[in-house]
Amino acid sequence: MMKFYKILLCAALVSLSGCEEMFYREVDFTIEGEEEMLVLETENIVGQSPNILVNHTFLFGSDRDERIGVVLDADVSLRINGGEWMPLYRYGVSPAYRILADSTKAPKIQALDTVEIAVSHPKYAPITARQIMPNTIKAEMREYELMNNGWVSVTLRLDAYRGNPDDMIAIRLDSGMVQMTYRRTGKILDNVFDAIYSTEPVFAEALNLQAAGYYGGHTGYDLFFPASALSEPMDIHLIADCMRGVNQELYRNLTVRNLTFSVRACTYDYYLYEQFHRAYKNLWLEEPSGVPSQEGNIMEEILKTVSETLGQQEKIAVYTNVEGGLGYLTGYSKVSVTLPEP
Repeated sequence: MMKFYKILLCAALVSLSGCEEMFYREVDFTIEGEEEMLVLETENIVGQSPNILVNHTFLFGSDRDERIGVVLDADVSLRINGGEWMPLYRYGVSPAYRILADSTKAPKIQALDTVEIAVSHPKYAPITARQIMPNTIKAEMREYELMNNGWVSVTLRLDAYRGNPDDMIAIRLDSGMVQMTYRRTGKILDNVFDAIYSTEPVFAEALNLQAAGYYGGHTGYDLFFPASALSEPMDIHLIADCMRGVNQELYRNLTVRNLTFSVRACTYDYYLYEQFHRAYKNLWLEEPSGVPSQEGNIMEEILKTVSETLGQQEKIAVYTNVEGGLGYLTGYSKVSVTLPEP
């Protein structure tokens, strides 16, 4: 069946390659009058000083190396809650603007602060950005269980949230592993958790990755829901999975180590930028271990493989909340929750 699938896939690729208009098209493009612009990158964290990076765009085909887009001599200023503008400077070889004129760090950003950033440079148009920070978030472990199939069932209790009406709540898997003993040799092996899943209806209120009826996220990627749904304390049930491709019958003495989640209250711009990032990378989610794949028809599988091979064909609008340029100013507060060690 696998050989047949490969042959059919190759045949489909050959047939599609004849359709030049499907994958290849000449586009009139001129660069006359096109100007490079500044790009702002800063993700503020409640309780920490800002860390601001400035880059600039450049025309495709320009003779430049990886670091040529970094702007090291910009005029960068920070204002908090409508106060005085504070010029920021770099320290040493670091590209980040984060030091005041007296060589101390910029003030720490607090919950619900209004943060404004202004950047100028003689070669580029000035840019500005503004963001109201989210409030703090509280979460704790309610219960957890290592299940017979190797999943770890976790219930988190989130306190009621009082922040901006459009803030989002984000939950992600930060780290963790299962130690297991190979029955035949007694050797201890480590298998790293790589995804979390949930069937909580609240995750249907935002754009999340889905597979086999589960909402989910890989390590380092968030499960989102609107903060407006957290007007009262809420229990969130999650499944942490590290058993994909593992025959559990070959192992014994499974022990969970360092399983850590982070719960964030983030700005809506954080959420929108993450959606752009996922679309750009064409992210998708695998089913939890032991859950049968939802089989589509074979042509759907072929077209999916073709899409992954050729890359993103549709244009994706670059997300920005920066006036006069590109980039992002986002923010979040965070609390970490770790399973107790056995």
